[in-house]
Amino acid sequence: MRGCSQAAIRKSFKAEAEGRLEDALRAVDSDLPLAVARHPIVRYRAGKVFMQRRSWAEAVAALHAACEGDPRQPGAQARPACSMRPPLPAAAGAS
Repeated sequence: MRGCSQAAIRKSFKAEAEGRLEDALRAVDSDLPLAVARHPIVRYRAGKVFMQRRSWAEAVAALHAACEGDPRQPGAQARPACSMRPPLPAAAGAS
């Protein structure tokens, strides 16, 4: 299972770097056997891709699933809170 999850994560990173977010998500979401798709690191990666797509509800759900699988992931716990904060106001005179 470890090799399968690592390959999926590499495939997801490559697709994201090429701007193919749907393929990046598919690599860690729908193209995997269920046991691999539930792995905390795979769920964390899916959450990050959902964030890139600005799919906030899905991102939070995936990141929470990652925490349930391995609660020692502080990055996965903090990321939903950071991603849900409102954007900062634009500076005066900025266009």
